[in-house]
Amino acid sequence: MKTILIQKRRSAQNPFEVCMGNGQRITFTSKRNARQFMAETNRFLTKALITLNQTYIDSLREYRLIWFVTANSHKGTRTNYWDVERKIKDQLDSCEMCFNKFGQHWAGSDDPFFSFIDLRKIAAFMGEACRVMAEFHKKRNNTPGYYVCLTLADRCQAVINKLSVYPSDGSK
Repeated sequence: MKTILIQKRRSAQNPFEVCMGNGQRITFTSKRNARQFMAETNRFLTKALITLNQTYIDSLREYRLIWFVTANSHKGTRTNYWDVERKIKDQLDSCEMCFNKFGQHWAGSDDPFFSFIDLRKIAAFMGEACRVMAEFHKKRNNTPGYYVCLTLADRCQAVINKLSVYPSDGSK
């Protein structure tokens, strides 16, 4: 299973410093506290990665359902959804590219900075794709599909919010 295992601790004399990709810079006075915090951060980032992966799976399913409608409609004049399909596909392809970074670069990396940034990118790309799909469903008067896509977009926004405020309780 792919997990995030960050172990970076910079030492400037005694304190240990960790720079997060959300703008936080946290300094520890002991190596033990730094290790404990990094373990908590690893669990948090892995949970975010798993949540986004599940959302990606659900988003791909929704895209494939839309694909049936958009695939042959580019020949019509009133129902030209080719641009909608392209927007969704581009956003999901960007997600795939960022997910591949985790498998190649950040899974065993020393730096939490880029993990935070790439997780935010994945959530932003996927959230945008889900919002485009929701608008598509709204135009087609497909209420269940509309709310499913809005829920997926909300899930992405929740991950972005959690990444932005981590660590929210100020624990070090």
